[in-house]
Amino acid sequence: MDCEFDWGELHLYIGGQRTKLYIAVFTLAYSNYRMAFLFFRQDTLAFLESHQKCFDIFSAVPHRMVYDNMRVAVGSFVGGKQPTEALLRLERAYGFKHRFCNVRSGNEKGHVERSVEYVRRKAFNFKNSFMTLEEANRYLYDVCMDLNMTSSSPSTADIIYKSEEDMRAMLPLKDRVCCFESRQLSVDKYGTVMVSGDKYSVPDNLVGEKVDVHNFSGRIEVYHQRKKVAEHEKTPVNGWKLDLMHYLKTFETKPGSIAGSAALRYAEPEIREVFDDHFSDHPAEFISILKDIKNAGMTLEDLICAHDILEANGVNPGMKNAIRTMLFPTVTIKADAEKESAGSAEIERYAMDGLHRLTEIMNFTN
Repeated sequence: MDCEFDWGELHLYIGGQRTKLYIAVFTLAYSNYRMAFLFFRQDTLAFLESHQKCFDIFSAVPHRMVYDNMRVAVGSFVGGKQPTEALLRLERAYGFKHRFCNVRSGNEKGHVERSVEYVRRKAFNFKNSFMTLEEANRYLYDVCMDLNMTSSSPSTADIIYKSEEDMRAMLPLKDRVCCFESRQLSVDKYGTVMVSGDKYSVPDNLVGEKVDVHNFSGRIEVYHQRKKVAEHEKTPVNGWKLDLMHYLKTFETKPGSIAGSAALRYAEPEIREVFDDHFSDHPAEFISILKDIKNAGMTLEDLICAHDILEANGVNPGMKNAIRTMLFPTVTIKADAEKESAGSAEIERYAMDGLHRLTEIMNFTN
């Protein structure tokens, strides 16, 4: 059985920025079962990763993959079309065979291209803004699964039954390809490593150290002594992708430096808003909250969420301990009580006051 593959282009808003993306679409020729993935680039890494993801979802491998005349699949046209090394790697790992579309066959080529347009239109005609590429891909997966479970035309009338037949006819999934490039890099004085001309942050205690960087099509992962220390989606702004949490050690020693730092400047707008509106005069408190968030295994998204809940319900997030109470209710109450350093009656009173504050805040959210 055949599975057709093709690329398409589109523009979506990722993190508020209009971004050109590439969509890889797989279509089972018999059933019209479709699966698609978004990438920042149409390159070899994306080509490999798209196949890995698709076959993982199938839990099986098509007998034959059909390709248009794309450069990531066709290495040479001299003396007939020759597959690229990337395609040969896939064939060795998964055991499928390939076929290239006949350039002069409009029907053959058209079916592949129509599938790309169909998925693109169904998925993004009414929703085109996402916080991250990962979020956009989760949404696209859900759309594809919905399309694969419903019939909207005679060509998809038996899609569920036919797709089950397709899956049963596939080859077993026995292996996976490696879909990243690995390099060892030095962390510069800014606490960053450079990948493809863009700088990505790592924890500032690693300045001057060697780290291993796994470069995927849409993200990078950074390891130090086999432990993952950083992960970034490839959405740099002006050549930089900085994580505010990576610079806590520096900010702890110089709290005032956070206001004019590149790390804050390139942080999410919501984080800059929280700092500017409520902590610009108390940077040490903001840094302390960030440190507690990190130690609790939480993220900056939790801080944004706490801020938004308070604001939406009429509570000033800048009010003493308001954000702390939302993020760490029991810890905040215990700390406030210990600060009294008094007898049990006073500590009990302070704890009750803290519980009352938390109850008031939580009542606003109900």
